[in-house]
Amino acid sequence: MPTYKDEKTNTWYCKFYYEDYTGTNKQKFKRGFERKKDAQDWERDFLTSQTAQPSMPFKILSELYLDDKKQHTKEITYKTKKARIDTWILPYFSNQPINEITAADIRKWQGDIKKSKNANNQPLSPGYMQNIVMELSSLFNFAVRFYGLSVNPCRIAGNTIGKKQKSLNFWTKEEFDCFISTFSPSDIYYTAFLVLYYCGLRIGEFEALTAADIDLKAHTLQINKTYHLIDGKGVVTSPKTKKANRTIIIPQFLVDLLEKHENRIYALTPSARLFQASHSTYAGS
Repeated sequence: MPTYKDEKTNTWYCKFYYEDYTGTNKQKFKRGFERKKDAQDWERDFLTSQTAQPSMPFKILSELYLDDKKQHTKEITYKTKKARIDTWILPYFSNQPINEITAADIRKWQGDIKKSKNANNQPLSPGYMQNIVMELSSLFNFAVRFYGLSVNPCRIAGNTIGKKQKSLNFWTKEEFDCFISTFSPSDIYYTAFLVLYYCGLRIGEFEALTAADIDLKAHTLQINKTYHLIDGKGVVTSPKTKKANRTIIIPQFLVDLLEKHENRIYALTPSARLFQASHSTYAGS
């Protein structure tokens, strides 16, 4: 495999031609490898991914899967999937050919996941473990559908972790009244939490609200986007589903509070976000 040393940076790179799925010859160039072997391994793995078969290593499948998700899902969804795979799945199955991974291997991996700890040295929550198990199954479904794998071993292995328990915690009116009474009516958080409670908004929907979304005369609030933190940077995207787009009728007391809130914001523009405190301020309450 042709690899070369960059004398200026004291690193290795590979440059080679390959034939893509359309039969077109293309050149590939990748630099920055510390060792010659690393460059050779990368070239071999890349060429394997171009002719992906059920015998490909799991790490190649994960790259193909994530490349697909990067094109077809929102950035926050892609990054969540990548973090799960990189942290909990790839280190375990990395070099195994996918057609040699058995149901017994999956059950052993599930056992290890149940013993794992998070960054705070706490056991993983049942819901989080279930998401990891579902991610691995999605990877194998992807291989079955697109790369000729005969069966998804996760389906044979079953789920030893258990189903995610669905539970919702709601504040009663009395509990919310007790909470909101700790704020002064002139406090911006007083308005913020009243909007969250009475409009039934998700935190991301609330954080994405702009002046243009509020029609004080019509007593309406438009929900058509959501706010995320991705790598520490705020990003506004469309909602995850079309059903999330909706118009909410708001009572007069919220109209009055929102009008006062808007008047307090200097040089307010229609596209300006109305509530810009940190995410944890709202989510942690």
